[in-house]
Amino acid sequence: MKQGNRNKPFKFEAFWLREPTFIEKMEWWNESEKEGRNLMHTFQLGLKDLKGKIKKWNKDEFGNIHQAQELIQVKIKKVQLQIINEGRSELLA
Repeated sequence: MKQGNRNKPFKFEAFWLREPTFIEKMEWWNESEKEGRNLMHTFQLGLKDLKGKIKKWNKDEFGNIHQAQELIQVKIKKVQLQIINEGRSELLA
């Protein structure tokens, strides 16, 4: 199903845990002062707030990682085709 302009699902990136400041950033959870209709709604609002802060931090800290990943995959395919067509070489770019 194509989502178009709808929000993409939030995906936790494991490499965030290797970033020394990531755990400190989870203090954002305590900073959230959302109050919902009940405890579950309050929890949902807090998660939504935290998600937005993590997404902004990720973009500011690492840039567009998905675009970078796509570029790397294109380079890998190019090298693979070069190996198929020309054989292995230490001069592969």
